[in-house]
Amino acid sequence: MRAKPSDRNAAIVAYRDIGHTLRETADKFHLSAQTVRNIERRVRDYLDAAQALKNDPDNIMLLGRTGQLDFTAGQVLTHFKGIERIGQLKGYTLRDLIRIPNMGRAAAEQIVKLAAARGIEIEE
Repeated sequence: MRAKPSDRNAAIVAYRDIGHTLRETADKFHLSAQTVRNIERRVRDYLDAAQALKNDPDNIMLLGRTGQLDFTAGQVLTHFKGIERIGQLKGYTLRDLIRIPNMGRAAAEQIVKLAAARGIEIEE
């Protein structure tokens, strides 16, 4: 699951944002330029998703990108069932979720908890 960026990773992006080059940032934080680039991409993806989630709080892919839902579980729901919003899970049971290809029990239980937190009952 993706997590909120660490303070260090946020500091790396902030350092880049004030105009420092990739090489300068890598040297300051004792990292390779590629690692800085990867950190920057992940932090910006998280921040973009968190911002978009404010306008679309039930979007399954955004929940995955911000670590509130297992990212792979979100992809599985979208790919195999076309479910893009938490509200579309009404009428599903835990058993239905587990039967979706590539959906494990732990991910299905996480989805049940996430739906319950939004007032959607998924029978166990």
